[in-house]
Amino acid sequence: MLENYLERFKAMVDELRKHPEISVKEFAVMEPATPEELAEAEAYHQLVPGMREFYSQCNGLKLEWEYTGTRFVELGSPLSHVVGFIDIWPVQHTFKDQEGLLYFDEGDKFKGLHPIDFYVPEACVAIRFEGNMQPEMYYHYCGEEMSPIGMDFATYMERLLESRGYWYWPKALAEPEYFNEYNPVSYEEAGFRLVMPELFPNFNNANFPSIDGRTPPLSALDDLVNHGGGTADLSNYKYARSLGAKAGAAPTLQQSNMGTAMTAAGPGELMDGKPAQKKMMMAVLAFFAGNFGIHRYLMGHKNWWLMPLTCGLCGFWALADTVMILTGNLKMADGRDLLE
Repeated sequence: MLENYLERFKAMVDELRKHPEISVKEFAVMEPATPEELAEAEAYHQLVPGMREFYSQCNGLKLEWEYTGTRFVELGSPLSHVVGFIDIWPVQHTFKDQEGLLYFDEGDKFKGLHPIDFYVPEACVAIRFEGNMQPEMYYHYCGEEMSPIGMDFATYMERLLESRGYWYWPKALAEPEYFNEYNPVSYEEAGFRLVMPELFPNFNNANFPSIDGRTPPLSALDDLVNHGGGTADLSNYKYARSLGAKAGAAPTLQQSNMGTAMTAAGPGELMDGKPAQKKMMMAVLAFFAGNFGIHRYLMGHKNWWLMPLTCGLCGFWALADTVMILTGNLKMADGRDLLE
């Protein structure tokens, strides 16, 4: 099915456009890679299965969509904020040294990573070449962590199509580098597994097992929703992980106990230790002091320290963040909107 990837992406976007509760904000397809660009990439590293077919049809693509309905409001922020992003880089941008972007010295563990899908400014799915005879795909939070997601390039493209680029969907597959026993199911994973079956009847959670082959049982997702994630008793999920038992498929909203009162943080309330910030204040900080990363720190982004370390790329990050804040594309790290 590799030969018709581009048509399948177009069909997926058509499906999104026809959905009564989804608005497609952007869909852009780049021109196919030239034979010279493919040869240059091949000289850097052998193209893995699926790459030549994809890049010969389009040398990158971007997609942004947003859910515009109201049926997930009861989940509370950030689970109720349903969006999707895809940004597959051109082959010549992926197949080159990533020093200064993903790593900063020879001993950096991120050196072997090469971004494939930079779906948000602070995170991407990358392929790892260094020391890997069969390159695998990794979830990478810039400057912080990298976690394998258990698939190659061709499989990733298949799952990307099925996921529709749901916000941070790779975290549902990745093994967390830093396991949080109080919140083992991330908001990103919970949202993905709860919301996607509701929006798309043909979506199958079983196609997205975590790296260890398990998905959260119903009780874990119920607890996360009903207690806002921070203090939920996820003993059943932790017990399943410790035993290595195969957990059941994730529930739909109808299966979950949605009648219980929600206690997820609302606008301006604390979540993950950071209060929601005001949009104009963050925009002013980003514009005048963006090189120091203060605005990202206040918004809860763990990679804020990259900005002073790289001198803000001579002001580029400051300007880019200012624009993204004002347009609503850069939010609190947990997905909440900035306050007006």
